[in-house]
Amino acid sequence: EPAHLKAFVRRAAARLELRKHQEALQDIESGLDLEPGSKELLSMRAKAEKALGLGRRKLW
Repeated sequence: EPAHLKAFVRRAAARLELRKHQEALQDIESGLDLEPGSKELLSMRAKAEKALGLGRRKLW
């Protein structure tokens, strides 16, 4: 499983660089299924969501 996680992280990073944010988000979510608390993947998810206009909004 760790090898699969690394593959998801690397592919997501590449897709973010290529501005393929939706595809990157799919890889990020797959990686988070394997390791839900991954700070790296959570950070990448925030970047992808922001680029897609899906960022979390503050309620105050």
